[in-house]
Amino acid sequence: MIPTPSEVLAAITAVANAAAAAFTWMQTAEGRKVVNRALEDRAAWDAFWRRAGDAFIRFMKGEYFR
Repeated sequence: MIPTPSEVLAAITAVANAAAAAFTWMQTAEGRKVVNRALEDRAAWDAFWRRAGDAFIRFMKGEYFR
């Protein structure tokens, strides 16, 4: 079934309204807490994989056995 132009417009409007509501919520105190926690979690994730990569490189160089 091919959507009609009014259905396409309704879908675009719904997505835009949802995005606006999400951005409005992110400006509240609770939303800022969630965003800050997500940023902290991402920094911890990146640090974990950086350490894992460094450990793998040391292992492949044989530095663990010296």
